[in-house]
Amino acid sequence: MSKRRAPLRFDELDPKGRGSILRSRAEVLAEQESAGLPANQQSGNPVDPTSGREAVDRGAYMKATYRVCPEAVEAIDEIKRRLRVQLGRRVTYEEIAEAALVGALDDLVKNRDSSFLARWISGDPEVRKSAEMERSPG
Repeated sequence: MSKRRAPLRFDELDPKGRGSILRSRAEVLAEQESAGLPANQQSGNPVDPTSGREAVDRGAYMKATYRVCPEAVEAIDEIKRRLRVQLGRRVTYEEIAEAALVGALDDLVKNRDSSFLARWISGDPEVRKSAEMERSPG
């Protein structure tokens, strides 16, 4: 007959309660301060070194997926390339999509039926033709 192994114990966790593993951010910072280490805490959002702009924590943002036509995928890729050259920094699909959606809403509110979005969705051939001409190399 085999002997039962004694249960594992972690005495350093006993004050926190059974099954506790993680420490709070406050506990980590307090430990760093008591050890003389600098606390890596900054006021506000950190600055992205590549762009010099305030970094955005997108982990808290809602994630959504949409199906788009191949032309729209090509368009966002082209926008990304042009902005990278124009601004001299990396641009994300998320930044482009956010700006495009906010701009489309603003245009729709201001111009209603004459907005780009309303004309595009209504099937206005002039809007689609001008969009194709702008995308074509020239």
